Amino acid sequence: MTISESVGLLGPDPTAPKFAQTLGRRLRFLRARLGVSQQELAHRASLARSYLSALERGKAGSPRLLTLVRLATSLEVEVAELVRYPGEKHQPLNVR
Repeated sequence: MTISESVGLLGPDPTAPKFAQTLGRRLRFLRARLGVSQQELAHRASLARSYLSALERGKAGSPRLLTLVRLATSLEVEVAELVRYPGEKHQPLNVR
């Protein structure tokens, strides 16, 4: 089950295209910041380069959680930083 599927259990998630585009921009930005090619990031995250390319273009839909974890680990960030919307501040969870 993808993130947008789990969020939209009662029907299609109308924010899915916006999420895919935002994720794509974040992936490109973080990959460039790290200075790695699509091929290198795909290899590090155990993904096909064509799938990573589709993610960066916002054309792959919503990835599975495991894919997000692999990408975040490969990009040396937390998943929360990878999926946040522009302008949204990362706030750690307070677990008691």
